Amino acid sequence: MIDLDRKSMETISREFSHVEGIVGDACDMPLKDKSVDFVFSNAVIEHIDKERRYFFANEIRRVARKGYFITTPNFYFPFKLHYLCPFFQYLPEGFKKFFKKYFSLGHYGKGAYEKIDLLTKKELKTLFPEGNILGLKITSFIPETLICWK
Repeated sequence: MIDLDRKSMETISREFSHVEGIVGDACDMPLKDKSVDFVFSNAVIEHIDKERRYFFANEIRRVARKGYFITTPNFYFPFKLHYLCPFFQYLPEGFKKFFKKYFSLGHYGKGAYEKIDLLTKKELKTLFPEGNILGLKITSFIPETLICWK
C-alpha cells in the first residue's frame, strides 16, 4: 500500500502484518517495473490534480504485472459523496472555497476544503485507453461509481 502520510503507513504495517505500507507518491511509485500482480485504487484519482493524473495512470501500468482495478465517483452523479452535498461538483471553485469557509459539509469541517475533481467516463477512458470501464448503479439510473479494470 502506498500513501504520502507516514503515520497512516505505520498504522497499516502495524495492524496488518501481511501488508507493506510504503510512504510515497502514487504518481511516482518507489516500485520496480511489473513488481506487483495487481494495482487496486479505490477513490484516489479524483484527489490527484488533473495535470498529474496522467503520471498516476502511467505508474499503474508500469508497476502492474497482470492488471489493475480503479474506482472513482462519477462526476455526473448529482450527490457528491465527499462533501455529502448535491451538485457541489458543478459549482465554481471559488464559490466552493467561500462556502466551505463558513459551513461544514460531509467529512470536512467548517473551513476545511480539499479540491476534488471528479472524473467522467470519457476522462477515465483517456487515462486508461486499454481499460474496460463500467458505471456502477446502486440507487439511481445514473452510475454513482466508475470502475476501470484490465
